[in-house]
Amino acid sequence: MDSLMLTQSREAGSGAASFEAVPPQSMHPINRTWNPKTHLEGCRWSSELHELEESEPKVLFTPLPPVWMVPREMSRFASFPHYLCPMYKTTERRGVLSTTGHSTNFVLDVKLASSKDPAHWTKRGVALITSLND
Repeated sequence: MDSLMLTQSREAGSGAASFEAVPPQSMHPINRTWNPKTHLEGCRWSSELHELEESEPKVLFTPLPPVWMVPREMSRFASFPHYLCPMYKTTERRGVLSTTGHSTNFVLDVKLASSKDPAHWTKRGVALITSLND
């Protein structure tokens, strides 16, 4: 399990961001999960540049384009400049510690393309949120 990670791939015509090409034979629903309603907090996604970008003034949350999340061995990932973005279930970013020592609110880290240093986004508190507070 520790040698697996998630990569994101573009489905033809979906408008989803493409981070790594995935061979057609691996494009079966059983090998991936659809993640349509994730939001970025602290930045936005540039559809033109396919990377993280500064937020517009006074905008806290922006939708991340729908993506397929595909499990792959870490050794098979293409190397690219990125920010390892934490994903949380809610905007609280905290939860009860489980018996494994992990927060019940933390989901996983996602590699998002960025031409800026990862510290830039860390200082801004950038994170992915799966469920916004209504």
